[in-house]
Amino acid sequence: MKIALMLPTLKTVRFLKDKECFLTEAAKLGCEGIVVEADNNEQTQFKQLEDLLKQGVKAIAIAAVNSNSAGEMVRLAKKNGVKTIAYDGILTNSPLDYCIAFDNKKIGTVMAQYAIAKVLTGNYIILGGDKSNLNAISITDGALEVLAPSIKDGKIKVAFTGYIEAWNGDDAYYKMKRFLKLSSGDVPAVVLAANDDIANGAIKACEEEGYPTPLVTGQDASLIGCRSIMQGKQKMTVYKPIKKLAAMAATVAYKAAKGEKIDGVNSSTNNGMYDIPTIIIDIQAVDKSNMESTVLADGFEKKDEIMATQ
Repeated sequence: MKIALMLPTLKTVRFLKDKECFLTEAAKLGCEGIVVEADNNEQTQFKQLEDLLKQGVKAIAIAAVNSNSAGEMVRLAKKNGVKTIAYDGILTNSPLDYCIAFDNKKIGTVMAQYAIAKVLTGNYIILGGDKSNLNAISITDGALEVLAPSIKDGKIKVAFTGYIEAWNGDDAYYKMKRFLKLSSGDVPAVVLAANDDIANGAIKACEEEGYPTPLVTGQDASLIGCRSIMQGKQKMTVYKPIKKLAAMAATVAYKAAKGEKIDGVNSSTNNGMYDIPTIIIDIQAVDKSNMESTVLADGFEKKDEIMATQ
């Protein structure tokens, strides 16, 4: 049996882990696992779907380049009798079979709660992910919901909010540099960065412009993020157990293709057309204090690699 995972890119480091874990679990299940990446191009991803259908794939987990337009892919797969799973975020207006994801609004909530517990006054900057991805919007919404009371009473000012194309650190760097040059010395106290690459770009910009590094959040517990945390630059990241997500996607794809019962469904997500059976996997805030008991204990990153630049 062939099962597939469609990823938007492999340039974001975390997706390399998704690929590895999905293929490993597929092999354990006795399947042929296939992983494709679209270089953040919608047309490329649609063509890849057509190719997978021609190869006889029976179930496909999709992390879409564009969550809003991926419904066409889902409908084509369904027309061909192929099961579809939204991977790490819902796909709108489409007849999905399942969704496996983290609670993205909670990711934004966790970031903002961590930040206001440390810095309750000053200028906040929000650098979200790619706006074509519903996850990015949910993360920003979650953060703003937490900040709202402090914004209302004047303790916090959101000096800049921007979305970063393709969740790219270089784009974050240039946006942050531009803000700092135009801000007339308005020192940012906190940067809520939607992932570790974005965080790294923001930190680099602050260093080059001679600003003290603000409290910077992140997401993915990537090697670059964990190193930055241990160096005292980035303050926290949101750890998402990718191994569990990818393994679950392979298992659900395998069972759905065979028509077997799916265990672990613990939620439902309305995608504008249907209520999609959903498996939500929990997340956790990670900083210096619990790096050892989370990211390292799970074998997600290796201590010697994290500490390599120390």
